[in-house]
Amino acid sequence: MVGSSGLKDLGRLFSEGTDAGQSDGRLLERFVARRDEAAFSALVTRHGSLVLGVCRRLLRDPNDVEDAFQAVFLVLVRRSGSLRDGDRLASWLYGVAYRVSLRARANAARRLGRERPGIGVEALAIIPAPDRDQERRELLAVLDEEVTRLPEPSRAVVLLCDLDGLTHEQAATRLECPVGTVKSRLSSARARLRSRLTRRGFAPALVGTGSGLLVNQAVASPSEALVVRIVRAATPYLTGMTGVAEVGLVPATVAALVEGELAIMATISWKSLAGLLVVSGAVATGAVVSLAKPIPVSPPAAPRALQAPLDPARIPQPEPIPLALNAEPDSPLSLVNPGVEERAKNLPKGWSKGNPIRGVSYIWSQDIAHDGNASLCLKKSENRYFPIAEWSQAVERTGDSPRLKVSAWIKADRAGKAILDAQFIDRDGKWSHAWIAYLGAKKSDDPPVTHDWKHYEGVVAIPPGTTKIIIAPQIYGPGSVWFDDLAASYTTDPATDPLTQ
Repeated sequence: MVGSSGLKDLGRLFSEGTDAGQSDGRLLERFVARRDEAAFSALVTRHGSLVLGVCRRLLRDPNDVEDAFQAVFLVLVRRSGSLRDGDRLASWLYGVAYRVSLRARANAARRLGRERPGIGVEALAIIPAPDRDQERRELLAVLDEEVTRLPEPSRAVVLLCDLDGLTHEQAATRLECPVGTVKSRLSSARARLRSRLTRRGFAPALVGTGSGLLVNQAVASPSEALVVRIVRAATPYLTGMTGVAEVGLVPATVAALVEGELAIMATISWKSLAGLLVVSGAVATGAVVSLAKPIPVSPPAAPRALQAPLDPARIPQPEPIPLALNAEPDSPLSLVNPGVEERAKNLPKGWSKGNPIRGVSYIWSQDIAHDGNASLCLKKSENRYFPIAEWSQAVERTGDSPRLKVSAWIKADRAGKAILDAQFIDRDGKWSHAWIAYLGAKKSDDPPVTHDWKHYEGVVAIPPGTTKIIIAPQIYGPGSVWFDDLAASYTTDPATDPLTQ
């Protein structure tokens, strides 16, 4: 005899079909509308290998892997009500997994650095994994980074076909597009990945990989115990972190990763995040991608820049690049008028202001300065983040130092969000960027920032092939911010995290 719960399950089976047969979008709807744990469990099971693969490729400690894995799906829980394109969930989860893993890796390196003072953070980042040689590990890490940089439609087919192992027909059904479109996007994406990896010096590692560079990189599915742990925390976690953490459903390490990622997402739309990486980098050397383009603000020779969201290209992290034993000391970039005192017509010499933006004032302030009598000021009265306003100066790249150090003295008055940004243009005109310093709210309920002159400094990686570097003080949110006494130099110092300043 079938009991009442069994009849209920049978009724749901006939009306909705099996969980395995339903789309990601439908499963998300069920979870959000009904707190349906079975639907959420199906999503974790379906995408668990994909997420676990990213976490394992970027992290060594199994405990860190589990923490990052849980954090990714708990971020999904908290964002589930705002996701509008659930059938591209695999691509979205991949971006979240990449950024969360980078943050977890940076945390682990800092933790080990404190425990073993004789080893620097960057050195810790290049200790070989016990089960993989260093070349293969670097290839996989770079491959993950490059996949996050693909346009969202291309990334989606790569993940479904080359990581999840779906056929072209199955991927077309999942994405609701023609089979021919899947084939052409996959071919183009694979060619782009090969080209980028070759430019980054991994050509020998590509021999014999065939057409699918990511094939066989997926790992075994997560354990049943891990899935149960996440599903158990999912429904109460919808309402926030505090109670769930206090009763032990979510470890503090996982909670910190989740809240860090949610802070990054606070001002970014679902569509922007669908194309993320940051990036990347992110937590690391660069960042994650947005689908929108800002008004160009660089000098005339610079191309129109893609506006990158907060991502993995934005939260710097230790890089798997060993320092040369004979590394040269920092060498300065030839910034023009770094103290902002010299005049060229009615503008500060060497500095260009962005296009006119409603509610934004570009001011060469003659009465507020850190040292001297002038500074670069940006004031924004509109209560919105985009478009971004900036002052900028372009410098030709010289030498082959792996990273860039930039500093400035900054004053803020009720600043919602301001950035000291470094932008990079390569020989093909491709643009990327990384945050040097971040001012403003880091969580959605944080107040604006006000402080007198304060010194900010950060280090970011210079992407391979960079021919031009642009230093750009920016304002996103409302408020006023002043920049003065800027400096930039090439360096071999480890990358830094602007969100911890």
